[in-house]
Amino acid sequence: MSKRATTRVDPRTHQFTQVSDEVKWYDHIFVAPQVSLSVFGIHIVPVQRKNRALSLMWRSLLTIVVASLLIVFLTENIIAVSWGLNAWRHIKWLTSSATALFTFFYIRIRITKVRQLVDFYTINYNSWRSTEKRSIRLNISYMIPLLWCVVLAAGIDFAAYARSDYVEYFLVLKMHRDTPHVEILETVESLVRMTVIHGCINFVAFLYGTLLGMIIGNIGHLNMWMRSQEVSELEDNASTTSLTQLRNLFHHQELNLREVDSVFSPVLAIWYLMCIINVIADIHMSFEGSFPGSHAGRIAFNLFMDGFPWWAIIWATTGAAEGIQNEYHNFVQQMEQTLLALGAKNPQAPVTRPVLSVLVLLQRTSIVFPRITLAGWITVRRRLLLHLISFFSVYIAILSMRRKS
Repeated sequence: MSKRATTRVDPRTHQFTQVSDEVKWYDHIFVAPQVSLSVFGIHIVPVQRKNRALSLMWRSLLTIVVASLLIVFLTENIIAVSWGLNAWRHIKWLTSSATALFTFFYIRIRITKVRQLVDFYTINYNSWRSTEKRSIRLNISYMIPLLWCVVLAAGIDFAAYARSDYVEYFLVLKMHRDTPHVEILETVESLVRMTVIHGCINFVAFLYGTLLGMIIGNIGHLNMWMRSQEVSELEDNASTTSLTQLRNLFHHQELNLREVDSVFSPVLAIWYLMCIINVIADIHMSFEGSFPGSHAGRIAFNLFMDGFPWWAIIWATTGAAEGIQNEYHNFVQQMEQTLLALGAKNPQAPVTRPVLSVLVLLQRTSIVFPRITLAGWITVRRRLLLHLISFFSVYIAILSMRRKS
């Protein structure tokens, strides 16, 4: 058990205070994502004062190792593709390695902001009810093992079944020697390659998804708090304070959602682009008869591995976007009901400045809700998934017509 000072936000007064908490490391909601990300050189929790020098040293060493591996992998893929290995499976390798490298360095550059967001949502999470906490913990408890299984399966599969492709790959690079020691090194390198690439992408994507889930939980928690208040508690002088609190709470949550979007929207756009390119590559390999797999089990495994990013990134983010929109809509509706209840209790009361500010807020938010985006331009909603499916359907139809002609 360790003692630390944190900045808390009072859920009603919106005031920041310094408090000292007794925190057990395993009670931290982000401990599992932190441990997994730290394996790949990304540390979302600052170094503690105890053994600070040693912790900084091994963190820096691990970050340098992972960064060097990603740069080497991307360079090898660029050389291989430029020297003639331009089949669609090599395009997929190049796209994945470029996405992993961008994800790693982008998050490293924005790591201070990421840590601030993690701290903010950890503090908010501590004020939730036990049933609300259980939902997030359950999601983390089954997703982290699943992600590790997917990441390790990608590396093992590449090392075991992509042997001929890998030999061809190193022959192009003029680095292959047909000896037992070289074969072992190539197998280890292929395992490390895909594990690092998929690990960087999957666990950062999971961190982003967890933050979106906590945004939904925060707004839902505020909705429940408002529903639990009696109108009598919001009347007279108390109404001024309470309505000001509601306005500040909404603005505070809206601001943090925009900060999450500003940090992750560029890398989210790259993830979407990677998923789109991979699907296009799979479509072409299917038409060419070169989709990996010589039997049903192997084909099913590859379909799962290719479909997993769509489920973990596109399906998850579009669903979270819808959830955020719904929770904000419910929040505004609850505020409207509160105002109407106050007006019904005292119709002769003048409209105070806080009430007017809330009415203006409702008018504005009824038109534009906070949103998550791709690079700040394209709004992520469930209909975006339908647009992508429609695009691929048209793309397949065009390829079919071209092959028949």
